[in-house]
Amino acid sequence: MQPRFPLAVLLLLAGRLAADPAPAAPPDSSGNAVADSGLAAAVSLLDGIRGRDRARGFEYQADTFVVFGEAGDSILLRGRPARVTHREARLEAAELFYRRAEEVVEAQAAVDSAGVVYGLPELKRGEEVLRGERIVYDLKREQGIVLQGRIRRDRGYFAGQRIVAVSEEELRVGRGSYTTCDRDHPHFDFFSPRIKVIQGEMAIARPVYLRIAERRLLWFPFYVFSLRQDRQSGLLTPSFGRRSLRYGSSETEWEIRSLGYYLAPSPYWDLTLATDLRQQSGWLARASLVHALRYRWNGRVTAQFENRQDGYTVQRAWRLEVQHNQELSPTTQLRASGTMQSNRTFGQDNGISLLDRLNRTLRSNASLSKRWPRSGNTLSVNASQTRNLDTRTSDLVFPEMSFRKARRPLWGGTTAGASGVLPSSTGTAVPLAWYRQIYYDGGLRLRNSRRTTSLDTVETTAADLDLRASSQHKPLSWLQVSPSLSETWQDADLRSGEVRGRRTDRISASATLTQTVYGLFQPRVWQVTALRHVAKPNLALAYQAIRADTGGVLGFGGESSGWRQSRRLDLRLDNTLWAKVERGEEEVKVRLAQVDFSTAYDLDADARPLSDLVTAVSVAAGRRLDSRLTLRSEFYDDRNEFMRTPRLRQVEVRSTVRSAGPGAGSDDRIGSGAARYGVSSSDAYPGDSFGYDSGLRSEPAATERSLQLSHYYSRTRSFSSTVTRSWVRLAVGFSAGRILYSGDQQPRPRWRFDYAVNYNLHAPGLPLAARDRITSELLTLRREFHDWTATLSLEPSTFSQDRAFYLRIQLRDIPQLRFERGDARL
Repeated sequence: MQPRFPLAVLLLLAGRLAADPAPAAPPDSSGNAVADSGLAAAVSLLDGIRGRDRARGFEYQADTFVVFGEAGDSILLRGRPARVTHREARLEAAELFYRRAEEVVEAQAAVDSAGVVYGLPELKRGEEVLRGERIVYDLKREQGIVLQGRIRRDRGYFAGQRIVAVSEEELRVGRGSYTTCDRDHPHFDFFSPRIKVIQGEMAIARPVYLRIAERRLLWFPFYVFSLRQDRQSGLLTPSFGRRSLRYGSSETEWEIRSLGYYLAPSPYWDLTLATDLRQQSGWLARASLVHALRYRWNGRVTAQFENRQDGYTVQRAWRLEVQHNQELSPTTQLRASGTMQSNRTFGQDNGISLLDRLNRTLRSNASLSKRWPRSGNTLSVNASQTRNLDTRTSDLVFPEMSFRKARRPLWGGTTAGASGVLPSSTGTAVPLAWYRQIYYDGGLRLRNSRRTTSLDTVETTAADLDLRASSQHKPLSWLQVSPSLSETWQDADLRSGEVRGRRTDRISASATLTQTVYGLFQPRVWQVTALRHVAKPNLALAYQAIRADTGGVLGFGGESSGWRQSRRLDLRLDNTLWAKVERGEEEVKVRLAQVDFSTAYDLDADARPLSDLVTAVSVAAGRRLDSRLTLRSEFYDDRNEFMRTPRLRQVEVRSTVRSAGPGAGSDDRIGSGAARYGVSSSDAYPGDSFGYDSGLRSEPAATERSLQLSHYYSRTRSFSSTVTRSWVRLAVGFSAGRILYSGDQQPRPRWRFDYAVNYNLHAPGLPLAARDRITSELLTLRREFHDWTATLSLEPSTFSQDRAFYLRIQLRDIPQLRFERGDARL
C-alpha cells in the first residue's frame, strides 16, 4: 500500500481546482446548475487547467462536467469512467467530485438505471493497482482515506476497510488483510484489525489471524511484515509438523519449527536465532552466524542446544559447526572447518535429512597455505581430526607440514610444452635443445599423528622427501617419449629412536605412438548427406624399475631389495562413426556409434601376460535412445593355457529409451525421476546419494508427459560360478487438466502423476508377479488448487508395512507456509 500514489494524484487535482481565484461561495443546495456567471468561471477554470498542465503530463477526461455553486466552487466529473492522469499515475472512477468549501476531493462509483454499480475508483501506476469503494483526501488534515480499498503488489493483494494516509510515508489500515488469492472473496488471508504501514520499511500488525474462507484458524499476538526489497532483519516464518520422538522410533510428536528472528545489522554478517518447540521431548535452540567480505573472508558458525525431556529426566546436549575461509593475502589462504558435539546421538536425534542422521563421522580441518607466484612453490601447514562415533576411535594429525617445489627446467629458465618448442618474437616456433627439456620437481612432508582407541593411544611422526626429474620429447607427430627418474626417502616413525630410513629409486619411461585415420562416405540416403569414420590406434610402451634400501644413512648403505622392473604394452583402437544430417537449411553432425577395443601385454609376467580384451559399443540417437554394450573376453582357460579364440567372460548391456513432452529441459528430468528413490545407474540398489529420502520430498518433473524405460543385463563368469543380474526400470509421468492463475501467461497442470519402479528380472524361484521382485518403487501425486498445492509421495509396494510416505501442503505463492507429514524408513 503505497500512499504516494493517491496522495500525489488527488492532492494535485485538488490543488489545481483550489488554485481558482474565484471567490468562495456555498454550493447551491438545490442541486441545480450554477448561474451563467458561475458557469463561465468554471469553464474558464477548466480551460485554464487544460491549457496549463497538459504539457506537464496532467490530463483529465470525462463525459460530462457538472458545476455547483454560484462561483463554480464544486465540480463533478462523470464518465465511464472519468479519468485524471498525471505522468505514470492514473485515477479512474465513475464520479470525481471536488468540494472547495470542505477542501475534500472524493472519487466514487455510480449506479445506473438498472441498479448496477459501475466505475469503482481505481488508481494505477505501473503494474500496481489500488481499488476502493471510495477514495477521499482531506486537504485540511492532509490525510487520504480509502474505504474498502484493495491494492495488488507483485503476486499479493492488500485490502482494508479503512485506509488512512497519515503522510506520504505512513498508512494506518483498519481491518486489513493480505492474500495471494485473486478472488474477491479470497480462500485464505492474513487478517488484522490494526495495521501500521511505514512506506518502504515495514508493516506492523496486531493481532494477526490466518483465515481460511474468513474463518480464523491461527492467531499471533503481533507480526512485523517487511516491505523492503533488500536483506533485512525480521521474524522467521515458522513451520508446523511431526517428527520421530527419537532415532529409529515409530513414535512421533508434533513440533513447531523456526520460531525466531533474523538479524542483519551489517552487510558483512547476519545472525539467525530460532527455536523448535516439541510436544513431548522438550526444545531445540539454534543460532547461526554468517560472515562474509568479498575477496577477503567468508564463513559460518552454527550452534545447537537441545533440552530433551524423557519423563522426569532432563538431558542437555549441544553441537557446534564452524567454517571459515580467509584470504590473508593474494598468495596466502586460511581454511578451517570443524564439527563437535557432546554425545554420540545428537545428529541422529535432531538431524533433518537422512544423510545427517546416517553420518557417524565428525571431521575437523585447518590449513594455512602459502604460494610464491614467480617460482610456483607452495608451503602448507595442516591439522585435522576424525572421530568415528560408532567405533569411538579418534585420529589426530598435528602438525602436518609440506613444501612442494614446482616443476622447473633443469637448464634454462623457460618452460616449454610437450612439443619442446617456444614461440619467438616473429611468431615462428623455435625448437629447444634436448637438455633444456629436462625438468625437476620435489616435495618434503612432516606428519605427526595420534590414533586413540578404547584400548590404547599410538603416536607416530613420519617424514618423506621426494625428488623427480622428467622430460617429454615429441620427435615425430605420432611419437611421444616421456622418461623420468625419482628418488624418495621415507621414515615411518622418527620417534622409534632407530634410524630406519627407506630410500626408493624409481626409473620410468614411456613411449606412445598414436595416429588418426579418417574415412569419408557420401551415401545420400534420406537426410543423411555424409558418413565419416574416425579410427584412432594407440600403442604405448611403459617401463618402470624400482629399488629400495632400508637403514643406513638416509637409506644408503642399508639392506637393499634389488631392482624390480616391469614392462607393459597397452593397445587401444577407437572407432567413431559420424553422420551429417540435413535439418532444414542446416547440416547437423551426429555421432551414431562408438566402438572401442583395448587390451595390454605384460612383458615380465610369467602367467597370463595378455590382459582381457575389452570391447565397448555405444549407440545413441539424440536424447531418445542410449545403449552401451561391454564385452570382456579372456585369452586363457582355467588352466592358464592360451586360447587362440578369446572366450567371453563378461557381458554387460545398458539401454535407455526416453521421451518427454512439452516443457522438457535439456536435462530430461524424467531421467532423474527413476533415480530419485535411490537407484544408481549401474545397479538396482540404493547408491550413496540416499535418494530414497530425497525422492519422497522431491518435486515432480516439469514436463507435461515423460517416459523412460531402462534395462540392465550382466553376466559374469568366474572359475567356480556364473553370476547373472538383470532388471528393468520404468519411470512415467503425465499431467492432466489445466488451470490458469492470475498473473500467469500460460495455464498450469491441475494434476501431476509420476511413477517409477525397478523390477528384478533375474530372481530364480520367485514368481514373475512376486512383490519381492520390486526393489524400488515411488508414486507421486500432485494437485494444484487455486491458492495452494498438495503433494503426496509414497512407496506403494510396502506402504501397508513401512508407511513410507510424505505429504506436503503449501501455499503456491508463499511456499514457506506449509504443512508436512511423513514416515520413512531409516
